[in-house]
Amino acid sequence: MNVVTKDASEVSTDGVVFVVDDEPLVADIVHFALAKHGFKAYKFYDPLSALAFADTNIPSVLLSDFRMPVMNGLTLAGHIRERNPECKIVIMSGYVHEASNHPQRGICELVSKPVSISKLLAKVANALQSSMRSNSIC
Repeated sequence: MNVVTKDASEVSTDGVVFVVDDEPLVADIVHFALAKHGFKAYKFYDPLSALAFADTNIPSVLLSDFRMPVMNGLTLAGHIRERNPECKIVIMSGYVHEASNHPQRGICELVSKPVSISKLLAKVANALQSSMRSNSIC
């Protein structure tokens, strides 16, 4: 079982996190922070690469940008959910108002960019914990 300390800075994790952002610097920084804190994370600079990888590696948490070429993060989340209905979804966006106008069942968190890494780590840890506790969507 995952354990989160009070400040969520040290996390014992199980499960796989997909980080998807078309801005390589954002994906790299988020991936680095997750890996440094013990998460098993994979990064992708485009949603199609994440979907192809998801055919053989099912994520427990999808951490995705909202606005990307080819498909947005909500569409990606829908495709990931087809592979793993219990996958927890965290959407990051500099356009939170736009993303929030597209309500979609199963989005656990909508995070505004720029995002605090410590807050993001806590949100991912909580999503993983919730996936370990139950089969609920969020």
